[in-house]
Amino acid sequence: MIARTCLILNIAVVSSAAVAHRSGAQVTADSGLSVRVDSIFGKWYGDHSPGCAVGVSRDGDILFTKGYGMANLENQVAIAPTTVFNVASVAKQFTALAIVLLAQQNELSLDDDVRKYIPEVPTSGTTITLRHLLHHTSGLRDVFELLYLAGWRDADLITRLDLLDIVSRQRGFDFVPGTSTLYTSTGYTLLAEVVRRVSGRTLREFAQESIFAPLGMTHTIFRDDHTTIVPNAAAAYMTRPGGGWSVSMPTFDHAGETNLYTTVEDLARWNRNFSTHEVGGDAGWAMMFERGVVASGDSSSYALGFGRGQYRGLSVLAHSGWHLGYRSSFVRYAESHLAVAVLCNTSSLETPSPPSPAMLGARVAELFLGDRMQALPQPVTARPAAAPAPPPAPATELRSLAGVYWSPSTDGVMRVEANGGKLIAFGIQRLELIPVEPGRYSVGTAMTFSFSGTGSGRRMVQRANNARDSVVWEGQTALAGPLTAAGLAALAGSYISEELAVTYTLVVRGDSLVLQRRKFSDVVLRPLFLDAFRMACPPGPCKVESKTMKFQRDSRRNVTGYLLGGGPGRGIVFTRQ
Repeated sequence: MIARTCLILNIAVVSSAAVAHRSGAQVTADSGLSVRVDSIFGKWYGDHSPGCAVGVSRDGDILFTKGYGMANLENQVAIAPTTVFNVASVAKQFTALAIVLLAQQNELSLDDDVRKYIPEVPTSGTTITLRHLLHHTSGLRDVFELLYLAGWRDADLITRLDLLDIVSRQRGFDFVPGTSTLYTSTGYTLLAEVVRRVSGRTLREFAQESIFAPLGMTHTIFRDDHTTIVPNAAAAYMTRPGGGWSVSMPTFDHAGETNLYTTVEDLARWNRNFSTHEVGGDAGWAMMFERGVVASGDSSSYALGFGRGQYRGLSVLAHSGWHLGYRSSFVRYAESHLAVAVLCNTSSLETPSPPSPAMLGARVAELFLGDRMQALPQPVTARPAAAPAPPPAPATELRSLAGVYWSPSTDGVMRVEANGGKLIAFGIQRLELIPVEPGRYSVGTAMTFSFSGTGSGRRMVQRANNARDSVVWEGQTALAGPLTAAGLAALAGSYISEELAVTYTLVVRGDSLVLQRRKFSDVVLRPLFLDAFRMACPPGPCKVESKTMKFQRDSRRNVTGYLLGGGPGRGIVFTRQ
């Protein structure tokens, strides 16, 4: 997507790279430590590629910093601990603290309706609070997903007014506000606007005066104007399909959900504030650490601008992000007050299995905290005794449950097949469903599937064993055969979305239905079930593979439009012109 940023809490460990090193290290630990960190980042030795800066600190004390690779390939400038990177969604914790500071000044309350400050946000009669925005429980569709679907490309200039415009057009939600959690940048886009309207200053100005300057973060800035010169900033790159590098940098005139520029050294100063609470105070940081809670009473791992989790038995506060060619991770190990920042300027860190900055940072943390970490799981060398096999389900039951299912809450599609006496579900992954009792199946200890109804009234309820909520899947009418020319022609035409302010055109090409839209390559639509299609991407990078179209008809069976869904951004209405 245009500027999709992400949260990563699950930190994995990857294999070591060759031992090498790059200049620019500051080491206060034993000298052998540098060599061991070099072995993790050794791929970026020399001047042939972009790379990463790594910084390790305990509270405000820097234990290790070093740069690997090039900050600028054009001018052959090496990465150093003072190199400035766009850290993408790591920005969210600073935006959250800005809101907390305004709450402490009695300028706002986290339980205020966002429309009190931004009345153009549509709520359809529901209340969306600032707390919902902070915890990703608002149900608002992701703004960057919407921009891509509306025809914006990676290199297009995007302003705060563009973002507010597309948010104001929305008439639907991914879920009822306050009932679930789904990571979206829209909440923090709006929070930055709340700071502007409440304080009378841009987030850039407010954060500089209230956060960065008091903490001595002299190389940190919210860049809300893409023409602003940021000294010592690293350019960002992605690999070309045929080899070499392409520049991959945002053209973005907004900040809050992303677009924070900083260094590993300034993030060490930020790490200190987690302990001293110099900015925010004890009461403010108590608010920052609060997890999100939804209507069912379930809590999420997301606090205010960072996630709370565990890695090898240690409590971590973490956020990662990506924005075009930039990649970043900031992880604080709470009990030890140690933080690891890994900031990179390439979207392709290593092939064929690229580690994320969070993965690389976890390996660095193990050098400092390995003696406090739980051991990694060891490979199983012997097969455990086999459990008694469950009684097989009758073949007639398996055949009656097979078919295609669609979830109205997620726009997801799942195909269930009866094969060789087994029931297999194909969704994001292949799942073998083990019979427990008539109509009820399990996938190990992870989840259960319960079936009911027959024919067009078939339902499948999927429930994770540790969750209160479930996903309902509705049985769909299977296609009797390939779509006829007349069937395809009935779906062709132009469709407009008021929510996206865009028109999509569907044309028949051979025996396929093809989506055409300005500025993008054509996309073939693959039939899923009656009146439902999935976008099938052409070769190369793809951004719509998960998207589905579910056509709607009137009482005379004439096509009136379709719902675009799948993944973030569900149920977007397109009306036939």
